[in-house]
Amino acid sequence: MMQRIMKEKNTDTQLGDQIDWRELLLLLWDGRHVIAACTGLFLTAAVAYAMTLTPIYRANGFVLFEETAKGIPNFDDTTQTIGSDSSAAKELFVVKSRMVLGNVVDELDLTTVAQPTHFPLIGAAMARRHASDGIAAPPFGLKSYAWGGEQIKVSYLQVPRNYLDQPLELIVLSEQQFSLSHNGQKLLTGNIGEPSFGLSGTM
Repeated sequence: MMQRIMKEKNTDTQLGDQIDWRELLLLLWDGRHVIAACTGLFLTAAVAYAMTLTPIYRANGFVLFEETAKGIPNFDDTTQTIGSDSSAAKELFVVKSRMVLGNVVDELDLTTVAQPTHFPLIGAAMARRHASDGIAAPPFGLKSYAWGGEQIKVSYLQVPRNYLDQPLELIVLSEQQFSLSHNGQKLLTGNIGEPSFGLSGTM
């Protein structure tokens, strides 16, 4: 009697562990609208996120030296310190030297960063996809943002010390005029292509 009861319990347990695929498919079919809506929502969010990402470009540069590093100013005395046979150390020294880096920074004007003000989230993506000539028309009358086609080149910018590392806002007033402001305070008004002066600063 005891053996028969144990056998019946084991049989019931095995039947309970089996998966009813038909019932599972019916449950999925009943919830097909919710599944489709969630899938579409996540796909839309993923595509929108990918389109708004800022492209990142990478470039590699190489500095090659001959066996003898003669002719480099102020370099002959340094080779005794870093070793005359270490070409990698010579290359690293030249690349990191203040003379080389300073000339590169001054030549490319890397101390000044000029970029347009885009509408949050989607503005930069829309500006990158502006392919036609000229400036893109602002949608919904949002003229305070850049929507594509804008170009700016700051050849020289000198500001007082208290304005260093501070964001400045440049607004185009007309085809030949612009204004420069900081936190809503106008600093100067100038003409495009001509030096402008104001608050002991030059642009």
